[in-house]
Formats: sequence, structure tokens, C-alpha cells
Amino acid sequence: MRLPATIRLNDRQRAFVRGIVMGLPPKLAHKKAGYAESDGNYNQVLAVPVVQAAIEIELRRELHGKIAPLALATLYEILRNRDKKYSERIRLDAAKIALDRAGFVPPKQSTPGSEDKAPEAMSTAELQALVDKLTHELGDRAKPIEPAEDAQLADLL
Repeated sequence: MRLPATIRLNDRQRAFVRGIVMGLPPKLAHKKAGYAESDGNYNQVLAVPVVQAAIEIELRRELHGKIAPLALATLYEILRNRDKKYSERIRLDAAKIALDRAGFVPPKQSTPGSEDKAPEAMSTAELQALVDKLTHELGDRAKPIEPAEDAQLADLL
């Protein structure tokens, strides 16, 4: 663990940070770092600003150094689909994710009557029309809830 010189941790704090970054629950990381019950609980260690900074730095290092390349390799594998094991839907989703992360996002849809207008610049009638339109859109997305059958309801009660 190579932290900036401005972050100085003692051995137990360093071990605690390593445990957290490796996915241990804080209570177990606290114990494995050599803290005794008399040293307080893990929340006290987590509250130390340099420990928080070290955790953030190390998590970012893990994300950038290991997880992001693995995720990118997974996207490549799905997009290439050499073994033909991914459906077109999965490949389409992977393509959208790849394009989105590369900065190619779809253009925003404009709302009639509100193009390039901030809400504070709209008239009352324009605001009401926008509210009506958005309410209608939300209503179209709503799914009906089926009533539970008596047996299912009895199981819940």
C-alpha cells in the first residue's frame, strides 16, 4: 500500500485499511488489524480522517488498477461474442454501456414549449403544460398491480 507522504498511518491503521479494501466487514478488519476490544470499536478507527482518506485512495487504486480493466475486458468479450454465447439483447446493452462510458450519449429529448427554457423563465401556462405532459408520461409507465390471491395474502399475514 503506497499512500501519499501526507497520509501517515500506524501499522494497525494500515492493516485495517487493507482489510476494508479487500472487502472485510469493518468489525473483522478491526480485529484482524490487531486492535483489542479495549482499543474501542471499528467506528472510531473509521472516523479518523487519515484512515478515511487512505480507504478512498486505496479503493480508487483498486477500481482503476484492477476492476476497471476487468470490466472493460468483459465488455470486449460480450461485444466480440466469439463463442456465440451472448444474446443480441445482452450485446446491445454492452454496446450502450461502452458508448455511454466513452462519452457518446444520446441527445436529450426536448419538451415542446420548453426548448432551451429554464423553468423559471416559463410562463404559468407553459409550466402547467409541462406538468400535464410529464404526469401523462408517468401514467403511461405505470403498471397495474394485480390483487394477491387469497392464499398468497394469507401467507403474508
